[in-house]
Amino acid sequence: MHALLAVGEAQISETRHKTSTTTSTVVARRSSDLLHFVWFTAKPTMRELPHAIGRCSIARHLELNPSRSSVLWVIGLDARPAVAPPLTTMHPRMEVRATTRDEVLSGSVLARWLAPRTANCTDAYGQLTPQARSGSYQDLLRLALINSHGGTYLDLDELPLAPLPAGDWVSQQLGHGRGADATPPFNNAAFAMTPGHPCVGALLEAADRTLRSCRFRTFWGMFGPHLFSSLLDPDWREALGSQPPVAECAGVARLPPHVFSPIRWNRAKSFYRVSTAFNASWLSQQAAAGTRALHLYTSNLGLKGPAQSAAFLERVARLGLCPFRV
Repeated sequence: MHALLAVGEAQISETRHKTSTTTSTVVARRSSDLLHFVWFTAKPTMRELPHAIGRCSIARHLELNPSRSSVLWVIGLDARPAVAPPLTTMHPRMEVRATTRDEVLSGSVLARWLAPRTANCTDAYGQLTPQARSGSYQDLLRLALINSHGGTYLDLDELPLAPLPAGDWVSQQLGHGRGADATPPFNNAAFAMTPGHPCVGALLEAADRTLRSCRFRTFWGMFGPHLFSSLLDPDWREALGSQPPVAECAGVARLPPHVFSPIRWNRAKSFYRVSTAFNASWLSQQAAAGTRALHLYTSNLGLKGPAQSAAFLERVARLGLCPFRV
């Protein structure tokens, strides 16, 4: 349906991470060419992803990017989860690495928050627990992963239409609302940086400054879209694009919204309410315009029960967004 874009060949090298636990054998590329997917779990053992949409996303990304390999990080809080088939044999170019929050954060500036808690900074410690309602736990750990390993981070509901872009980049999203309720212009559902990139370092430092203040307002996406936007478009609330990004992020490509987020987050339901024929036509137009992936915002789809989920996944498969029937 869509012509493949040229993908640069990467030099092959064998890599292993000291905290990995896996039963699959993967020939990994340079760390900057790796695709990173993340699943957070409280379960002691993971045998499969709970949602088939994630399997579709990983398989399709690897199909469209044949020179790349991927890592699925399975992250537990205090103990590494055990990983087993069929999860570990899901794809020959995907390695499953089990790790913990502490192992992920240990190489970053956020490692200070692994020390025993102090009474006057409870809110800050709370942002690095799975119970954080702001999404901060997931947002901060994905930053620490990319800072250490480099590569492309992708949410599991980013279903690809075309190969991924090369280089260091972040993606914008379609705006919604005005003033204090406005949607920040950047999204952290898909971004790519080389290991130790100064922009990722600046994002982590900014997050750490907020945490060290110990007194801050907690809100959804504060260390995700809002953090990214504050460094990549510092004056976005007043006028989009009126200020350049901070110096550390000056060389990072800022991709327009249609590349990864052609649907507004609050309109995600429309993708499965309209006809398949309409969606197929719309996807063709998006691909022609340069869209690389479709961010589905599955948390906003409102799918209730196995029947609705199965129907939606069948539609995704019919549209060519999943390389296998689910």
